[in-house]
Amino acid sequence: MPNLAFVKMHGIGNDYIYLDAVGDPTIEAMDGLPLLARSMSDRHTGIGADGLILVCQPTDAGRAAGAHVRMRMFNADGSESAMCGNGVRCVAKFAHDRLNHRSQTITVETTTGPIAISLSLDALGRVDTASVDMGEPILEAARIPVIPKRGANADGRAIDIPSEQLGVFQTDIGFSVGAIEEGMTCVSMGNPHVVLWCKDPWDIPLETVGPLIETDAMFPSRVNVHFAAPTGKNKVVMRTWERGSGITQACGTGACAVVVAGVLTGRLARSVRVALPGGELDIDWDGASNRVRMTGPALEVCTGTWSTEAPPAIATIPTLTTDRLTLRPLTHADAPAVARLAGDKRISDMTLTVPYPYKPEHATAWISTHTISHTLSFNTVWAITLTATGELVGAIGLVYSKHNGAEIGYWLGVPYWNNGYTSEASREVTRYAFAQRDPALQRVDAHHFHGNDASGKVMVKSGMTCEGDCLAGASKLGKPLNVSRYAITRDQWLAQQAIPESPSSTVRAGGRGVSK
Repeated sequence: MPNLAFVKMHGIGNDYIYLDAVGDPTIEAMDGLPLLARSMSDRHTGIGADGLILVCQPTDAGRAAGAHVRMRMFNADGSESAMCGNGVRCVAKFAHDRLNHRSQTITVETTTGPIAISLSLDALGRVDTASVDMGEPILEAARIPVIPKRGANADGRAIDIPSEQLGVFQTDIGFSVGAIEEGMTCVSMGNPHVVLWCKDPWDIPLETVGPLIETDAMFPSRVNVHFAAPTGKNKVVMRTWERGSGITQACGTGACAVVVAGVLTGRLARSVRVALPGGELDIDWDGASNRVRMTGPALEVCTGTWSTEAPPAIATIPTLTTDRLTLRPLTHADAPAVARLAGDKRISDMTLTVPYPYKPEHATAWISTHTISHTLSFNTVWAITLTATGELVGAIGLVYSKHNGAEIGYWLGVPYWNNGYTSEASREVTRYAFAQRDPALQRVDAHHFHGNDASGKVMVKSGMTCEGDCLAGASKLGKPLNVSRYAITRDQWLAQQAIPESPSSTVRAGGRGVSK
């Protein structure tokens, strides 16, 4: 299974992870999609979401119906569902913003059929809100599906409308919950919903009653559970327990079901603003066409890559020694000394990355990155310490490029200037780069700001050659800076050593080649 690029999006807090199975159709053919959905959706050990949605090529039938893309949706527990109102808005955003379908109306193929979605764009031309034709509600009990419980009440009758036709039943689900009004309404919007009316949805112990209702024998395909309270004919408050996902911030199809149920029972008008924990949706049930329309936002949260490979073993930063110096990994115990020395404004003035003022929390945060950065070959950083006393005097490091090279950088505390420490440390780090690191680098370069001639002398003493000036070659605080660049290749370094290359001169240690 390859590493997977993902986009996380949400509609009023109902968040899903989206994979591009249009660009890579093999994603849809992968084994273990339910397991992948569970792993990625886990909010403690994964990315965290209400589920996983694949954006796929339409089928031939879907393409004939005008579909731009097709949606496959997996709940957080790995079960596959036919439809998600908030999710389908984000699928349309994905198709428009990322797959270059620039139509103002995107048609998404779902298991329940094609769904047309009208888009509204922001100032940058990206989808901001979307209006979805959710189709006609399904109210027949057998198609929802729901199995009515007969004889639950004295007369066993349904409320208002025969249950076989419209799925409106007396409340009898095997337990009692305070503040629930008599009667529940079952509706399918491509997936099954049950709506229970109450005084205040926040008074309902949803985490307890939600799973009980979801799995009640009345619902052979399980059910999405909604507790709703009208605050007027045109507004309703609701909370949701979603089938396969648990408590969610919003449910688009559920909001549609609540409005349909509200109209059927005389509680709501046909145009309603639905307030959910994650935000608001506008729902319209048109009396002439019998179709429900849902309008709400579609927002991108982040992008990333989900690794399906085992993470690399943590690598140990090797300790290097010279005649006078020990170059070792920094620890959090070094933070006060680092902050004291790097906090001198003269250090900030001569470096790109050291801010001023430099505080202990800056040092702690910086040190925290070193082990993983070395493991992933982003950079390697050492403390420069005096072997005789153990005191920390500065820091030096390599920032690796994609082309088997690195840039060397360093700073030295002002009290230790003019002792040749940086030249000595630079020579040892260069030796590590060319002779000890596995794989060995092919080039090390460095730069200094114009006017910092002392740093240029350090580079020359390290064996580097000046390659020239680079006008506006760096920028600090928005100001362009001229720099002089120096470099040395591995071949040049070997020639300077006047010794033959010997592969046997290294041993493995902590994931890197370190000489004995």
